[in-house]
Amino acid sequence: MAAGRPNFYLLLELDPGIEDAAAIDRRIEEKRLEWSRQAMGNPKAQLAAKANLALLPELRGALLDPRKRAAEAQAARQLAEAARKKLLSELDEAIHLLRASGDGWDDAFVAKLTKELAPLSRGEIEKRLVAAGVRRASERSSEEGKRPARLKLEPALAKKVRENLDHLGLTSLYELLELRAQSSPQALVARADEKYRESLNRPTPTPRDTAVNALAGLARQVFADDEKKARYDATLAVEAMEPLKPRLEEAGRDGRLGREEVDALLQLARKRGVSSEDALAYVEDYAATRKWRVARDASPLPAETLQLCGFCSALAAAGAQRCPECGKPLVLPCPRCHAANPSSAAACQGCGARVGDAPLVASLLEEAESLLLDGALAAAVDRCDRALQLWPEWQSALAVRERVQARRQEREAALLAIEKLVAERRLAAAQTALGRFQRNLGRAGTERLSRQIEEGLARAQNLVAEAEKLRASGADAAGVLARLDQALAACADFEPALRAAAATPPPPPTDLSVSVLTNGLRLTWRAGAGADPQRQRYRVLRKRGGIPHGPEDGEVVAEVAAQALDDPGATVGVPWCYAVYAVRSGATSQGAAVSGPHLRLGEVAGLEAEAGDGSVRLGWQPPPGCLRVEVRRLRSAPPGGNEGAVLVPVTASGALDGGLTNGETYRYRVTSVFADPARPGGELASGGLVVSVSPTAPPAPVRDLVVERQGDRVRLRWSPVAGAQVEIRLVAGSGGAPPEGTVTPVAALARLGERLATAGGSALEATLPGPGRFQLVPISLHAGTAVVGKAVEVLNLEGATRLAARRVGNGLALTWDWPRGAEAAVVAWAEDGPPQDPRGGGGRRVRVTRAEYGSADCHLIPYLERRRHYFAVFIAVPGQDLYAPPATVLDSGGQETVARYQVETRRGLLSRTVTDAWIEVACTDGLGALPSLLVVAKPQAVPVSASDGEVVARLDALPLEAGHGRIPVPSGLWPKRPYLKLFFQDPEHARSIRLLPAAKDQLRVR
Repeated sequence: MAAGRPNFYLLLELDPGIEDAAAIDRRIEEKRLEWSRQAMGNPKAQLAAKANLALLPELRGALLDPRKRAAEAQAARQLAEAARKKLLSELDEAIHLLRASGDGWDDAFVAKLTKELAPLSRGEIEKRLVAAGVRRASERSSEEGKRPARLKLEPALAKKVRENLDHLGLTSLYELLELRAQSSPQALVARADEKYRESLNRPTPTPRDTAVNALAGLARQVFADDEKKARYDATLAVEAMEPLKPRLEEAGRDGRLGREEVDALLQLARKRGVSSEDALAYVEDYAATRKWRVARDASPLPAETLQLCGFCSALAAAGAQRCPECGKPLVLPCPRCHAANPSSAAACQGCGARVGDAPLVASLLEEAESLLLDGALAAAVDRCDRALQLWPEWQSALAVRERVQARRQEREAALLAIEKLVAERRLAAAQTALGRFQRNLGRAGTERLSRQIEEGLARAQNLVAEAEKLRASGADAAGVLARLDQALAACADFEPALRAAAATPPPPPTDLSVSVLTNGLRLTWRAGAGADPQRQRYRVLRKRGGIPHGPEDGEVVAEVAAQALDDPGATVGVPWCYAVYAVRSGATSQGAAVSGPHLRLGEVAGLEAEAGDGSVRLGWQPPPGCLRVEVRRLRSAPPGGNEGAVLVPVTASGALDGGLTNGETYRYRVTSVFADPARPGGELASGGLVVSVSPTAPPAPVRDLVVERQGDRVRLRWSPVAGAQVEIRLVAGSGGAPPEGTVTPVAALARLGERLATAGGSALEATLPGPGRFQLVPISLHAGTAVVGKAVEVLNLEGATRLAARRVGNGLALTWDWPRGAEAAVVAWAEDGPPQDPRGGGGRRVRVTRAEYGSADCHLIPYLERRRHYFAVFIAVPGQDLYAPPATVLDSGGQETVARYQVETRRGLLSRTVTDAWIEVACTDGLGALPSLLVVAKPQAVPVSASDGEVVARLDALPLEAGHGRIPVPSGLWPKRPYLKLFFQDPEHARSIRLLPAAKDQLRVR
């Protein structure tokens, strides 16, 4: 920007964010007309107007050039920010002087500042006064000596609780439940249920059990929600302060409570577990009844700065990091948003998570860790689950639970492996594995396995001893082998039995023969001379490219009693060699029957035939080990041979046969050719696959698909395709559909997406599978050929409905109806207007799962300041970074906003006809925007409701700049001169914002 000239954005009174050249040009023209009028009018304005007119060529050149315009906008922002900082500094000086005087502010004071510090709005000035702790003069006089009363328990309920506590010698229900006052209602009610069940399980209940039973039931009632808990806390605070009345009387005997005396009383109260706010309220209220003066100033009392440990309720100095009593940290990270919170806080100031349950969840996690070390895994999981019920998705508890589950899985896997060894009768290996298991993972649950192993080993040992006695006595070898068989049946890996059986191996089989089947290879052989068919089995091995040289050299196909075996697992295209060994009583024959190499042939996979215009295209995946694929166009119908067949040229990706006649059926045999491993240079061919196809001109694609969505239902229309059916495919996500005009075989359409329907006409209705982004792809089908049409994208998102906000104690509860299929939502809130983006921006955000919402049937934001807040709920689409349009609601925080409005018009200088008309809206309390509005027109009278007239405009929101906004009146209404009135689209907004119209004659286009 050149030195000495004004910034052009500021000169035009134009927002630096506007970059649209047409809008800038319109504004330049408006200002040119204004300056031209001023140049001929008031002498004081003539000089400035002429100077501005002289700048017009330079102004146009700067703002209509994108590069220069960006620099001018940046300079405008910097100048505006500097001017705003100067005005705010002047405002802070005025507030400082007012606060020093001890006076409050009134409307006249604010009006004066608004005039002096323009363009700062009245709302901004009032907001800064409140933030600085300066109250209205009327509030200071009316609120002097008064404090909002906290609701307490009903006297009868409080009496019942106190009587039973006194019987047990307890000070509070928190002591009974062994929890802290900052614990959540959910945790307190859960512990009350435990106490109630414990008292019921006593076989002969004592009076103490009866009192505990009664208190547990009362606790479930008292801690049902945050509001009822707040009543109990207020009652408890008064009960704790009552014993301090004598100290209060001593301190106030001179009719005054000094600062040091108030601080001493607060320290006594805090040691009794009373918050500084409740204690100070009690002291000041008591002093007011005794008409004592209380010395206070703006600075906090030393007792108020003390930190309260949330684990043991001890007090710590301001700034201390750990409790001096228990050593626990005084500040803890929020389990959800990780913001730092005092350990005594009930809820996170940022996201509302229940940080007050920290002592309980910490103790549950310590228990889980201890139980994990002791091997009590089920109990450890229970503690983790209880912690996660209070703090869902807490990483520390999730990590411990994962370790417990991993240990459980490790234990289960080890037990399963041992059980498998026992089932296979490999008891020696099972005994070794069980010993290792018991050393590492404990003996629990292993008694039965240990007994089975010991009994099996003992039986095998006895049978081997019997066999040795028979051998020593010279008995028949069959009896010895029978005992050894029985021993190995009891324990298959019993080493003494295996050594004894190996001394007399069985004879090897002979005459191994291998034949090729369509689904594998078939092996047959003969038993060796002298084989015992009752005890003998056969181990079949295969080996790639060479004969097996021993019973362990190769892959074991199976061990069978028969003399034949089919091997469907032999890989296609691989030369396999086979060996068959005889096995008896654990001993293996010294020789084997062998054969090979043998080749299993295979056919091509994924054979597809695509009919073209006078051509046929074939595609496939060749089988492993294949030398090549051959394609023949057959003359005779299958199963005839290849006589007279025409060999079709084959490419790397398939085959293309051209010069064909459309409509005639052609048959093709596709065979795989392999190298013959038994004949050097020889080849083997598969039987082949045959496919029939008729060439045809591909149908035209659908290019005019129209989709209308109503909820999950869609209605589709398109122009019919001559001679073809139309199929609609549903593709999830965006960009997954093939380009328009793509030709593909019908068999390949399953890979594209789910088929909604096939129709011969030009319309259909269907249901979308759920929320998300989809593409609807039309496919033209004719004679086995498919052509992809122009896809249409559909966004199926349903938002939350019936969003409402209500105050609950010091917090706020949001409720809404979840749409079908929704599992999570983002809740956002801000003070200057409804949040528009769930991912970021101004205000605060928190992600809420449906399970978290359902636990309280609402989403609670505790300790929300009583100021105006706009809330938005964005429903998240499962598995996608998509969000439905937000549901919004405004909570006024007890503050009513007034928005005044009237109709303004501009007339021509000479013609006096209306040249422009708008509704001028003014709101002076800092509101950034008005929510969705209706403009209703009526010819003869002011509308009394939204339905009393014609709705001429709908606004999603009306932004307010410095408290002002404009709504253009459609030019078609100007000659009719109707009355205009504003109404909220959602009547809920009228609870916190009052739309105040001007007088009747100021609501008409005139």
